[in-house]
Amino acid sequence: MMIKVSIVIPTKERPLLLERCLESIRRESGMCEDLEIIVVDDGSPAPVCRRNEFIAERYCARFLCLKKNCGMAMARNHGIDLAMGEWIIFLDDDVTVDQGWHDTLFSILRKLPADTIGFEGRVNPSGGGVWDREVRNINGGAFLTCHLCMKKELLISSLCTSGDAALPFDAPTFLWVLRFDDHFATKGPYCEDHELACRSLLFGKIPFFGSISVTHAPRIINYPRYILESTCRMRSMLPAEHYFFCKHPDRYHLCRRHRTFAGTYASILFRNVINDIRRRSLNVLFRHPFQCAVLITTSLMEQITAWMLLPRFLFTKCDPVATFGRHIDVDRTARLWNLPKNRIGILKVKKRIFAALSFRLLRRPVYDCRPVLRQVQRITNRSAPLVYLRIDDLFLGEADAVQQLCTLFRLRGLPFLAAITGDDLAKRNNRPLIDLIRSSGGHIGLHGFTHKGRFGPFASELLQMRLADIASGAGLLYGSGAVLPGEPLVLVPPFNAIGPLQIALLSRVFQIICGGPETVRFVDAYFGPAALIGGGWYFPSLHPMYGSARSMIALRISDTLRLCTGPVCLTTHFTVEAKDSFRSLEKLLDSLPSGLKPWNQLF
Repeated sequence: MMIKVSIVIPTKERPLLLERCLESIRRESGMCEDLEIIVVDDGSPAPVCRRNEFIAERYCARFLCLKKNCGMAMARNHGIDLAMGEWIIFLDDDVTVDQGWHDTLFSILRKLPADTIGFEGRVNPSGGGVWDREVRNINGGAFLTCHLCMKKELLISSLCTSGDAALPFDAPTFLWVLRFDDHFATKGPYCEDHELACRSLLFGKIPFFGSISVTHAPRIINYPRYILESTCRMRSMLPAEHYFFCKHPDRYHLCRRHRTFAGTYASILFRNVINDIRRRSLNVLFRHPFQCAVLITTSLMEQITAWMLLPRFLFTKCDPVATFGRHIDVDRTARLWNLPKNRIGILKVKKRIFAALSFRLLRRPVYDCRPVLRQVQRITNRSAPLVYLRIDDLFLGEADAVQQLCTLFRLRGLPFLAAITGDDLAKRNNRPLIDLIRSSGGHIGLHGFTHKGRFGPFASELLQMRLADIASGAGLLYGSGAVLPGEPLVLVPPFNAIGPLQIALLSRVFQIICGGPETVRFVDAYFGPAALIGGGWYFPSLHPMYGSARSMIALRISDTLRLCTGPVCLTTHFTVEAKDSFRSLEKLLDSLPSGLKPWNQLF
């Protein structure tokens, strides 16, 4: 009989808690044949390991003992490798499942929608100590892996490159979505559950069900040891937190109160003791004065340690494993720019600190691509620039302006990319305008679907969308006739906000993914074009090549283009240029040192 559910329980040196956990599962599920239990011992001493194995056998659980302690993330991954169930439930050894857990579980699994890849279960705290109510999930959004269910295989059939041909991610990608990041084993046992959630939410929904619950056991604290380990705890937590932010700069705020690691770090530096006290009720603190004293002591030691580590985080670089650079195909990118493989790091633009600090007041660009172009020019042989033009926010509802724009490019015989929303592409009465744009030398790019939306602190549309939903735009481009077979599929993110993993994985569907100034913060400041591993190209546009035609003329963009030794993208906005009947755009086109290149010949 096919196993429906696999339960993975990591444990280490806590046989009594493990036995309680397994007993509660057996009490609720009995000898259910479509459920298996996998216990992974994370490097306990040999006598404890043998005891854990005996307990696991008594409750008919499969048992795996790791030779050394590798951390919870890797222990769970070993359990995933052994699991044969369609669904995997992660429990910790210090939880017990509540009454009705088994029946509720299978009831939920039968009713889950197809776009759901897992769910959170309720975690009830127990005990009245200072630390006893830290681990809880009452309303969802905590993504605690002490009670989390995930689907082992993710079928993403809507990723396509043509109207009928499906391009699903391969099996290793499915496994990669579900697995915990082993790299946390070198950082510390922190953040791996939130990192998995941020990655998984790109593929589907993870709802919360309060009807299925577990109870977390009171924490057993060895007070002297807890105090002595305060420094080590902070030395492990901060690198893990930094790694988590570097890997998911667009989604970090989903799991934290602050949008950046710097905000979290500042909170620790100045408010760590206050934050730890505020998380507890005054009633609990007064009832346990000794525990309260230990809490304040350890919090203060952690705060001091954070101050001592500050120089390290001020001058350290992001871990290469976490950054956007791990998605870049070094060989293809180096060939495009005629650079040595070990020098593509110069394609990173540097943040202008004063402009960043005064941006809300002065609105000056924070990133400037000209220093990058100068460095590339000094290394490579000078050649004529390959200039591509992108026109964002081309809304087909303004038919007269669209016709005026098409007349301008048809008379000059110049190609361009028209960024059009999916809503406009889907309307049948817009087909004549789409055909007019194509006949005028325009190539059509998908500019989101509605050009609306917000994702936490970011103005965006795509950041809040799942990969399969975005990839459906490829079929929309083909189905509307806006792109013909053989032409490249181009994705232009609304508000230039798109995440690093979205770029990397969607490049398997779209040959070109554009970006802009807002994207820089998410891609470790890489300036493109950059080839992506197993996929297409990331092709952003940055100051002074991004803005209005009037601003580019004022900044003498023609001089900047003479520095170029590779493809560059000029980006203007349709609604802005239409205000002066495209006269500024016409002057910009006249000032270019060389003509524009057609997008269907790019790369």
